[in-house]
Amino acid sequence: MGIGATSPTAILHTVGSVRFQGLPAASHANALVVDNSGNLATRAFSSPSDITLNCTNSNYLTKLTGTNSIGCSQIFDNGSFVGIGTSSATQGILLSVNGNIQATGITTLSDKRFKTKTALLSNALSVILHLNPISFTWRQGNKENLLFDDKEHFGLIAQELEKEIPNLVYTSEDGTKSVNYTEMIPVLIKAIQEQQIEIETLKKELRETNGRKKRK
Repeated sequence: MGIGATSPTAILHTVGSVRFQGLPAASHANALVVDNSGNLATRAFSSPSDITLNCTNSNYLTKLTGTNSIGCSQIFDNGSFVGIGTSSATQGILLSVNGNIQATGITTLSDKRFKTKTALLSNALSVILHLNPISFTWRQGNKENLLFDDKEHFGLIAQELEKEIPNLVYTSEDGTKSVNYTEMIPVLIKAIQEQQIEIETLKKELRETNGRKKRK
């Protein structure tokens, strides 16, 4: 049976929060355990004193950290924001990950049915010429405990980009800025198109100039 799930994969498959109220007391302690597939199971303990709770941070999902101990997982969920390895929310961001992500593919919704107030970009080349692409390595040992690698990276300074295209820069609660590099692609495409128009115009003027010289 599915609750909020159109294609249930278990006897009871729910999408959304679940609340239990008025459950009867038991003579021994039980803990709900979630496996890697999201399946719930119970684990029995002889008494509540057998369980050591090591997670005291609010809004962190718990997990078994030992035979009889429960600790905090890396997952933070306050009902409006989910973080993995971080609890610092950014306006407009529902999921934030502190660390690298590996995936076999990522797509971005771009269906015209969900778009309104569409307009063609302009002056993209001028904007691009004001940006300063850099190479850099992440600063290690930061107070925010961000999990940076030590490899060389390429990118932009968020504060500089914000002056040119503010919509592509997000600022978290602690002031940390991030960049939506994906939406830089349409700006780059438009800049190339504008540059190509300039090239074609110059080529045309050169042909006309050479033609006048030949006629003389």
